[in-house]
Amino acid sequence: MVSKIGAGIFVLSSLLGAGASVGAKEPGNPMKPYTDNPRVYIEERSPTNIGPSPFPFVDKSYDFVLPYLGTRECNCIPGEDFTSKDYFAFLKKAIDTSKRNGRSFVIDKCNYEITVYENGVASVTYPIELSQNICCNKRNEGDMRVPEGMRKIVRQGVGAFGRYFWLDYPNQTDRRRFKILKEGGYIPQNATIGGAIEIHEEGTGERPFVGEGGANWTLGCTALDEEDMTGLRSRLKPGDLGAIIGCIDPADFVK
Repeated sequence: MVSKIGAGIFVLSSLLGAGASVGAKEPGNPMKPYTDNPRVYIEERSPTNIGPSPFPFVDKSYDFVLPYLGTRECNCIPGEDFTSKDYFAFLKKAIDTSKRNGRSFVIDKCNYEITVYENGVASVTYPIELSQNICCNKRNEGDMRVPEGMRKIVRQGVGAFGRYFWLDYPNQTDRRRFKILKEGGYIPQNATIGGAIEIHEEGTGERPFVGEGGANWTLGCTALDEEDMTGLRSRLKPGDLGAIIGCIDPADFVK
């Protein structure tokens, strides 16, 4: 089922930096999220409540649908997990990539959709289902998280969940971050980094929202129904670069 691209168009900041740098945890920070039970709250999801763009700085070459539904509280790690500004930077890079290479993609974990960009324009959006833990960036095998950041399609094929695109997790950035998280005590010392992250079939074609039939059920992958995968396979191919982003809070950009 192809969903229509929403009407809430906003302008992307030209002042966003590159992705988040990975460093040590904040001094004295007692957070060890692997011992906690992450919680997610989506307080409202009406696009009519978003209102005018809150951004005082603009770059008119970047128009996009604002991927924000409401307040989300997760056990993310300050200084280690990505922020709203990082997600904007990834989105900007994906759009720029489509201008250079003809196409790119963005998996929006907050709105449960994957959008294909062609020559800088969002051409099609499909509803998706995600993993059992949608909070923050993937840390290790078994955490049920979807990896975030810039992602390349490594190959395509057919597997246990039908047709798939295999993504480049873990890449070098993931391996560096995994080492830092283990050294910092954020993940168990016997943890492994994991892998086999795909965009695959076996989805319902519905988002996991109230009133819709989807669910968070994968182990870290992105699931579409067969019809939407056929559409995606006709537009993307191995080697294509895209982004996986979380919720973007407009309040993070108000000066």
